[in-house]
Amino acid sequence: MNPWNQTQTGKAFDLVAPTADMVDPLDIAVRLARANRFCGSELRISVAQHSVLAAAAAWRSASWAGYWAPSLAGPVRRARLLALHDAAETYIGDVFGPTRRWLTNMTRTLVAEYADSRAVMKTPPAIYDLFGVLEDRILGVIYAACGVTDTPTADEQRFIKEYDQRQLAFEKTWFVQTPEPQPWWPGKPPEPFTLTDYGANLDSHRGLRVAKLVTETWSEETAAGMYLALLNRLGLLAGVDRWRALGRVSVNDYEAIDLLFSDERA
Repeated sequence: MNPWNQTQTGKAFDLVAPTADMVDPLDIAVRLARANRFCGSELRISVAQHSVLAAAAAWRSASWAGYWAPSLAGPVRRARLLALHDAAETYIGDVFGPTRRWLTNMTRTLVAEYADSRAVMKTPPAIYDLFGVLEDRILGVIYAACGVTDTPTADEQRFIKEYDQRQLAFEKTWFVQTPEPQPWWPGKPPEPFTLTDYGANLDSHRGLRVAKLVTETWSEETAAGMYLALLNRLGLLAGVDRWRALGRVSVNDYEAIDLLFSDERA
């Protein structure tokens, strides 16, 4: 029997041979809403909140500024990729960034020590990130389940990484209370998103609502509801699962997503 995880909705998710019918948007929303950023060491901000805010910044950058690279699609495509970029954590959890880099380097060291040198030379560097290999496999199944037919291009992968890091920098600014004992990034840190990147014009009532929304921590219920409302807005919910998932979404969740993803400047 292949290793598998039991999901919140009672599905058996096969980690070796996953299929799209094992994916349920409700599992994704609930799991990401329960998962803390920063390994839970700081003010509570969930992976679901992180994903919604990164998707909102991606949406607005495309809506306002046009497309900065011809190979990148418009706001819906960008927002979809950012909304789902951490969805694999639903089924395999997450490995803290520094830990993952250490594991990758250790795998490379062990392979170099015990494997044939010719085999080592032929091994693609990405293979050493074993967690990444598993993550990409599961994310591909999630894409299929949500109707995302085209996997991200190389340019889109760079865009996802950039916006993920800029969202991390924003969260470090607003949600991390303790000073850093060492630099978080080995080189130049990413530019954090500003409130205006989410559409928060502080000279308007609507803009102040946006600012409050993006700088406060969301409850588990709110984070899950807003994440599902976002998936619905982006056309990522389909079939019978859609109606069961939307039962967890409140009117306030819909209104908050409309606020973040409006084409208007706040």
